[in-house]
Amino acid sequence: MSTIHDRSVLAVDDDPAYLSVLKLCMRTCGFRSVYTAADGFAALEHLDSRRFDLIISDWNMAPMDGLELLRIVRGSASLAATPFILMTASLSELAWREAIQLGVDDFLLKPFSLTSLRAACHLASRSAGFDGGNVVPLRMRLKRKPAEFPDIEPAEAARTADGDAAPRPDDRPRPGWLAR
Repeated sequence: MSTIHDRSVLAVDDDPAYLSVLKLCMRTCGFRSVYTAADGFAALEHLDSRRFDLIISDWNMAPMDGLELLRIVRGSASLAATPFILMTASLSELAWREAIQLGVDDFLLKPFSLTSLRAACHLASRSAGFDGGNVVPLRMRLKRKPAEFPDIEPAEAARTADGDAAPRPDDRPRPGWLAR
């Protein structure tokens, strides 16, 4: 477990301009060492040589996308516990469900604010036990009953209770079903 002063992150995105902005944002979020990769294969090269406190990856990249990278990370005994955040512009419920089943810790819907990035990093790190927190992983939060979430509007609670609608992250404060 790393301290706040030496936390490291692997940021993966195929857009060089976006990746350079993400690198600055990750430093602002408290990560001292920020490594970057342009695709999943380049990310795997970094993962072969060192361990990270967090992986944040774009979903849609070629030749290896973020979902395949997540699949490989979760399939590796030495990497499986590493918190993983997927960034995407897609709202496809089917795709989100697959990522949740693979063990993604959180999602960020592009474009996102620094506040949303900071919250996702904090929650993902806590859910993996990197800072000793007791946060329920995303896939478990989505299965809870609406009564457990008094801060959700009734229409939103109905969507989360039956599991038929994909979560819609945005820049407003996270509702209870995603923040717990």
